[in-house]
Amino acid sequence: MFDLSNITDEDVRKKLTYELSIATPKSDRWRIIGTALNTLKTESFSETKTYPRPDHPDKRKRKPIEFLLIGVLISLRTTLENEQLAMDQVLENCEKIDDVMALSEEELAELIKPAGMAKQKSKRIKACLEEIQKLDGGLESLGQKSKEEARQYLLNLPGIGPKAADCILTIGLGFSSMVVDINVFRMASYIFGIELDDNHSFSNEQQVQYIKKRLDLAIGEDAFLCQILHTMLLLAGRKLGKIHTYSKCFGHKYCCSCEKENLLIPLDIE
Repeated sequence: MFDLSNITDEDVRKKLTYELSIATPKSDRWRIIGTALNTLKTESFSETKTYPRPDHPDKRKRKPIEFLLIGVLISLRTTLENEQLAMDQVLENCEKIDDVMALSEEELAELIKPAGMAKQKSKRIKACLEEIQKLDGGLESLGQKSKEEARQYLLNLPGIGPKAADCILTIGLGFSSMVVDINVFRMASYIFGIELDDNHSFSNEQQVQYIKKRLDLAIGEDAFLCQILHTMLLLAGRKLGKIHTYSKCFGHKYCCSCEKENLLIPLDIE
């Protein structure tokens, strides 16, 4: 597990610039790294850390991986703002994971109420934590297993789906496993030149897995690069939205969709 608590945007820029210089032009790796580097011009990697994690730059959010799992479950089907309100209330009332375990489902539900679906989420959080207590060394011990073994363990926990599992693997355990949320899915689709329609949408699990596999193959086992690219693609996709337009796209010369629009304006990357 590496420590990103002191990583700056300049560190990220240097990493992306180097990786872009050795990437094969027009490859998937070249396209997503180039897009990430463009995104970094106006968006911040170092300031985009919401979930509690062992290496969080904010000491208040520097917590064991179990708190990351709680944050991931809270974040499902809610806005970032409401997720933060709910997680802040948990952190204000629970210094250690034992404090969370000591709460009843009803008490926990009251704390996370801003995020919605509080009763269901509270039940899942408690069930996950009870199961994790059986794991020698807690969630952190999964870092000693293979990525496949760790991922399967997480998927067997109540309420943990593929996106949540990948989030814990990448952010909490230091594995390279791209988290594909709707923003990453859209941005990657635009970069790869895939038109979004009923047959290719975030609700199509096969298409989501196709995008994830393509991203994972392009990134390889570089966990630091994986975290950077996930954050930058998420931010780029959130800014761009549901409809691709060149004026809003961060990809430009790296983006197949921009090329298809015949609006290519090369950008110099320093």
